[in-house]
Amino acid sequence: MLSYTKVVENLIVLMQADPALLGDDRAVNFPSGQYAVQDQIDALERVATKRGLSLGSIKDVPDATILRMVEGWPQASEWDRAATLGMKGDTSLDEVIEPYIDDYLGS
Repeated sequence: MLSYTKVVENLIVLMQADPALLGDDRAVNFPSGQYAVQDQIDALERVATKRGLSLGSIKDVPDATILRMVEGWPQASEWDRAATLGMKGDTSLDEVIEPYIDDYLGS
């Protein structure tokens, strides 16, 4: 997972990257974090509490269609090339959630 703000920042880094560092292979994995659903819920509740926001109920209910899709995804990725180019990832789930609240909920 990567915040949309880091996606934009990393796209700018990639756009400005020295072509010689990219070579012929222009594919770059962005730095990202892997989080369990409960970790995501905990972070959302933590940020909402800190900001005095109320949340509706959150139900962690597996969806068979989504599970089939996600099971086909890679279990891990490397971003050595991204780090070499100067790309950054979020350091916590709070960093993923907080900019979204700032930009879209105005709190």
